[in-house]
Order: sequence, then structure tokens, then C-alpha cells
Amino acid sequence: MITLQINQQFARIGLNINDASYELNKKQPNLQIDQINPNVQVRTSQPNLEIDSSSMRESMGFGGIWFMHQSLKANADAEFQQDLETIVQMGRQIGEIENNVPIGQVVFQAMVPPENEVTIASLAPIEIQYTPAEVHSNLQQGDVHYSTDLGEVSIDGFKYPFVRSFIEQQAYLEIKAVGQAIDIKQ
Repeated sequence: MITLQINQQFARIGLNINDASYELNKKQPNLQIDQINPNVQVRTSQPNLEIDSSSMRESMGFGGIWFMHQSLKANADAEFQQDLETIVQMGRQIGEIENNVPIGQVVFQAMVPPENEVTIASLAPIEIQYTPAEVHSNLQQGDVHYSTDLGEVSIDGFKYPFVRSFIEQQAYLEIKAVGQAIDIKQ
């Protein structure tokens, strides 16, 4: 008896797969902020009050060394003028006696008191000077400076992916006749 023996082998496809390859480089972003603080400087000057009463004191007869010197000099000049006037009056009186004016009348005129002049005058005022305090300010405004670096992403050495197929095992179909065409047992 003849039997058919069938052997079959399927083909096998192989795949060679290469993934994409690349080098990813990245530079981190950077933000720098510099803040300049505001600055305020305030300076004040002291108020100043000056009171000068020297002219008022001098008008009342009180003063410093220079005033006393001037006052004594003025009094000496006044006494000299007074004495000179007295001498001139005595000379006039002697002249009147020579002009036959009676001595009684000359004595009577000499005994008449001189007229005193009274003058009402205001005293020199006190001088007051006032300088108020002043405020001076200096303002420097604050500020913000910034610098940015957005960073960067780059790809180096990029290789595209690919798939390559190949036949790893050939397909075949084998049909064999196995056995004998004659039966020997019978």
C-alpha cells in the first residue's frame, strides 16, 4: 500500500527593526532678577532764632566796652562844650559890664536857669531774626532689572528608524509516496 506523506514547512519572515536614535540636548531656561531697593534720605536743618538787644541796651545807656568808650568820649566832648560855653558867657558878662550894663542885671541874667530840653524818644527796637527749619529730601527710586535665557532644545545625531524584512525560513511543500505498490502479505 502506498501512502502519501506530506511535509509542509511554512515560510518564516524575519524583521530587523532599528529604533530611531538621537541625542537630546537641552539647556535649562534661566531667569535672573536684580532688585534695586528705593532709598530716601531726609535731612533737616535746625531752626535758628537770633535776638539782638544790643542797640536797645545802648539806647538805655547800657552797652559793651566799645559803647562805653564812645559814651565816655561823647560825655567828655559835651563837658568841653559846656565849659567852653561857660567861658564864653563869662566873657560876654564882662563885655556887658564894660558896656555899662548894671552889675545887678548881669547877675540876674546869670542866675536864670537855662532851659532844659526834654525829648521823648523811643528806644531802639530789639532785632529778632528767625530762620525756620528746612527739610531736604533725596529720593532714589527702586528698580527691577531682569535677564532671561529661554533655554534651548537640540537634537544631535538623529538616525531614522527602519524595518527590514527578510525570509528566515523558506516555505516548502513536500509530497512523498511511501510504501509499496504490491502487497506481499497476500
